[in-house]
Amino acid sequence: MATDSDRTRGGRNRDRTRARGWAFFEEAVAAGHEGVVAKKLNGPYRPGKRESAWRKIKQVIDLPCVVIGYRIVAGELRSLLMATLRDGEPCYVGAVELGIPSGRAFREQLEALRRPTCIVPCSDRARWIEPRFFCILRCHGWRPSGGWRDPVVVRFEDMAK
Repeated sequence: MATDSDRTRGGRNRDRTRARGWAFFEEAVAAGHEGVVAKKLNGPYRPGKRESAWRKIKQVIDLPCVVIGYRIVAGELRSLLMATLRDGEPCYVGAVELGIPSGRAFREQLEALRRPTCIVPCSDRARWIEPRFFCILRCHGWRPSGGWRDPVVVRFEDMAK
């Protein structure tokens, strides 16, 4: 039969195990990995079986960005190009397709903001605009190549309004 002291020791062990798990997660992300796969402490381990006790834990970053350009493919708005601050300097961070506004009115707003060059160094081809649209982009961290993982716009604002 478990005593109170056994339960306390078990609780401390669980806390230490969780702390080591989070430290391992942070090390994995720092090494360029998307995240980790973890098992619930009380879940059984069954080799070769996929169990509900296992979870993929990914890094989630909400990144403030401005729209600096866009791409049209087959006559449709396909993606928005984004810039953010990195180490205090504005820089191009990539293009996003998911969660972007659509419709003729938005495309007309983009056309009205056109400029001949990008406001930050960028070798991609796009239609460049004045940075008037602010967004929060959610991604699962950065790839070792520098691009983001699974970006989606979760908030979008017109800074002129």
